[in-house]
Amino acid sequence: MTEDAELGLGRNAPLQAVLDTLPEHVAIVTGGGTVSLVNEAWRRFGRENGGCPEHIGVASNYFEVCQRATGSARSEARAALHGMQAVMGGALPQFSLEYACKTPTELLWFKVTVTPLFSGSVIVSHANVSEQKRYVDMAYTDPLTGVANRRLFMDFATQALAAAARNGHQVALVMADLNGFKGVNDSYGHDVGDALLVAFAERLRGVFRRGDVVARLGGDEFAAVLSLRNTAALNDALIRDLRHLNEPYALRGRTFEVKTSLGVALFPRHSGDLRSLLRCVDAALYQAKRRGVGLAFYGDA
Repeated sequence: MTEDAELGLGRNAPLQAVLDTLPEHVAIVTGGGTVSLVNEAWRRFGRENGGCPEHIGVASNYFEVCQRATGSARSEARAALHGMQAVMGGALPQFSLEYACKTPTELLWFKVTVTPLFSGSVIVSHANVSEQKRYVDMAYTDPLTGVANRRLFMDFATQALAAAARNGHQVALVMADLNGFKGVNDSYGHDVGDALLVAFAERLRGVFRRGDVVARLGGDEFAAVLSLRNTAALNDALIRDLRHLNEPYALRGRTFEVKTSLGVALFPRHSGDLRSLLRCVDAALYQAKRRGVGLAFYGDA
């Protein structure tokens, strides 16, 4: 079927009527990228939230919209484009991707699904998954600091150790806490204590690489999972990180000198399973605090 014939789908009243009943934002896209039909949910969202790149009209070229994406949307748009082309070419049976869409009033999350139709055409469906995303975030995020919670930390650490075992890489578990946090919390109140925890979590996210997971395990105890090809430079890097973490905190018009302790345990050097590795890193943190050295690896004398 030619692209001109496929554009005739836009005049197919029964098909249009069926698609208009769907809550998802649906378009039919031809093999050349031309949008031949959109449903009412697609058009309504476009009218109400103009500017979201995926909401384009009939006869627009979806490929070109993806190629023009800039900023934070660029990588997701490129992935969507490649996924769509793979489905059109038969290399994939289906493609899906979750992405963020910033409207004039809020940040929404969508899941785009590309399904083959005929003659290289596809159905592109965008389902609003914002509520599901919020529930997932609540299940895996510490509500005070916004970093991962213990549940997500354990899941991620389990996967990181399995991947390291397959690839011959190493993983460092780093546990951190604030010396003197209880004194600040007791003397200045929970509001200041909470503000200190939030600031500490933000610093931890800043010193560790994107892709590493920082989590709050409870109280003032935090942990990070670092995937490493080698550990030669880890000690020097953590010493630099510690200097930044130990800088004074300016909170509520006051300055607080609160120091950080870091404990480190390595997979597979110190243990080959997560539970015992957590015991190792906890012991290393205890050593760092007891000796007042700021940083200790498991097994340090």
